[in-house]
Amino acid sequence: MSCLIGITADGVPLFVRSYHGMPQPPFPAIGSLSGVHMYGLNNGFVLKGVSVEHGCVGWKLFHQKVLLIVAFDREQKPEAMLQFLLDQVFDAIVLTIGVNEILLCKTTERLKRSLRSAYRLVDALFSHDPRSVGPMTGACECLPELRDAAVLQEYLGAFLCAAESNYGAVAVRGLLAVASEGWWSLSHSERMTISLLVRTLGPCSAQDIPIYLPQASPTVPHRLLTLRLARDVEVWMLCGPKPLLHEVEHDLLATHLNASISVALNYGAATPAPFNVPQPGRIDDGVLGYLLVNRVVGKSLGGVRLVADPQGEGANEPFATADDVWRALRAFSERCMVVVFGCPFRDATSGASSGAEAAGSVGSGEGVAAPATATRGQAERSLAAGHAALSDPHANGFPANGHIPLETYAVNKGYKTFGLQKGNYELYALFSNRVPVFALRGLAHDTLTQLASSDVSSF
Repeated sequence: MSCLIGITADGVPLFVRSYHGMPQPPFPAIGSLSGVHMYGLNNGFVLKGVSVEHGCVGWKLFHQKVLLIVAFDREQKPEAMLQFLLDQVFDAIVLTIGVNEILLCKTTERLKRSLRSAYRLVDALFSHDPRSVGPMTGACECLPELRDAAVLQEYLGAFLCAAESNYGAVAVRGLLAVASEGWWSLSHSERMTISLLVRTLGPCSAQDIPIYLPQASPTVPHRLLTLRLARDVEVWMLCGPKPLLHEVEHDLLATHLNASISVALNYGAATPAPFNVPQPGRIDDGVLGYLLVNRVVGKSLGGVRLVADPQGEGANEPFATADDVWRALRAFSERCMVVVFGCPFRDATSGASSGAEAAGSVGSGEGVAAPATATRGQAERSLAAGHAALSDPHANGFPANGHIPLETYAVNKGYKTFGLQKGNYELYALFSNRVPVFALRGLAHDTLTQLASSDVSSF
């Protein structure tokens, strides 16, 4: 159970969102949470998080204007995870209404009304949908890049060129299949939040949505166009005032992308849900679920399956459905990210929406501001900085000895799990109980090799 509270810097409540059966806190409790943070500021320290016997609370003040508070009941999360979640919440708010609406709003009542449009996206960050791992990893969810990806990429490039935009992607089942270089230049947080926004809006033949980019352009709105090519296949594009939606839908789409529908459908068929990899037989049958994350690129790939048992003795126990496998895999992955490997850390450009504002326009022509983006070296330094944070005993409970865990495993009732870090990758795998403990490490490394091999994925 959890609760999210928004308060102005001078203590006026803006909103309260309760999740998973947690009762809404009374006004005196909200006032106390705000007051203890204000007391800290007045005495020269910043209160970021606190753990109590039955839960935890996190605070973060953005632009000296809005204080966000998150509280969990019967759950313990470290300070770094609470701050990471609050950053995501604020990014979702900025993406929906822009940072100027927060900084320049003259009345509290107007700000309250504006914030209502962000509720759906903010609520999605607290969703218990076991298949939605983007908010947990901070990376956009993708499909493997197959050989047909080059063909699909060419169609997308021609479409974006005609639309005079550098920012576009093709999604299959809500998972990114291919994207332009401009799309990948967006920050990890922006890509993940846009994907989550499209998912919360539901299927539609065409949509034109005004959004802000929390890091690249939090003050200047842009248009997010989503166009449905076929069932489970969509095109996403960021652009300026032009082209108009009906021009894209009736002219550009028919000219440049209709021929790609069969390629996109074959792409989806080659990576069948819910395991989401080609040739699933190449992955050992003992692997019931996996989650692969590339922190430098900001991509994640995950899937689960229930395997047939030739002996008819129920190899999938204790899992009745694929969602059950996802829940167990998510629980293990989150524990590893928070306790073992360190909280998911944002890329070098993230967090800009909570600091200095930037202005720009996405599209082509004069006045275009290139989005702030991290080089590979910057991203790797950010990765190293995140690893260094593991030595902070107050953040994750590790002794300050500088050692970085690389692998971990757990034996549970009915299944086993294994997590590892190798290079840019993090892999979390869930195994059938039939797999012996001594084989977990070898199978996990084999799975990583298969998933990250050049002929399966560009991870």
